[in-house]
Amino acid sequence: MMETPTKKVFKFVESLVTLGRVLTTSHFKSGFLKVNHNEKIHILGNGPSLQEVDLNILDGDLMAVNNFALTEKFEISKPKYYILNAPEYWIADVDSEYIELRQKLTKAIDSKTLWPMSIYLPFGAKNSDFCEGLQKIKNIEVLFYNTTPVEGYSWLTFRIFDAKLGMPRPHNILIPAIMTSLWMGYKKIFIYGADHSWLSEIFVGENNNVYLTQKHFYDTQTAKPDVMKKLGKNQRRLHEVLEKFYLTFKGYHEIRSYAISRNCQIINYTRNSFIDAFDKK
Repeated sequence: MMETPTKKVFKFVESLVTLGRVLTTSHFKSGFLKVNHNEKIHILGNGPSLQEVDLNILDGDLMAVNNFALTEKFEISKPKYYILNAPEYWIADVDSEYIELRQKLTKAIDSKTLWPMSIYLPFGAKNSDFCEGLQKIKNIEVLFYNTTPVEGYSWLTFRIFDAKLGMPRPHNILIPAIMTSLWMGYKKIFIYGADHSWLSEIFVGENNNVYLTQKHFYDTQTAKPDVMKKLGKNQRRLHEVLEKFYLTFKGYHEIRSYAISRNCQIINYTRNSFIDAFDKK
């Protein structure tokens, strides 16, 4: 499909902005990411469908995300990698619920992790108290990655991806989880628990607040509607919530194209997943 002149101009501007972002915000010393020659990696999302997955039969390395360490599946699966992305885990000016959550998560990782595990954090978390707390835990290696938003011409964005200087906008933890897996050299990436079925859970209350029930495998029966906050404080309006979802699903298609260009395979094993970018089984 031929691009219109307007789209061509937009793509050109996106590329220039991306170059500016990379030059001013990305960290160029990215040797911390270790190439792994094991062909398979299994990424465990926290969606409701993960409850149906027998983690004992997964053959290959495992990567866990977000609050997975607070569940009993963490000790059962013993993931090799753990990744976090949301700034609410480490920035200072957030509501008390996020402070309590990060404390619980650090304590859980400290007490439960009896095997070697690498935790990936954005460079933005590097000098935070949260990061320092994780670095003190035995068996834990903390590594860092660039979250710089990358957009524009594919010939440019793919080269930036190769250099590990940025990624599609990481509005969902699955985006950095897949990108770091590709950067480590995995050729087959299998995804579980990535339901992404939020659209049916959104509604606007009488007070004009936007509510969303975010269900996970560990709280399917107890999850309640709540506002979606931005950087741990202010409520998102409906257009902001939908924009976040749009950028997430768009990002998966960008990752698919990049993976194909690098002869890597991404397969989504999540039952009834809303993600339409990756092959399903």
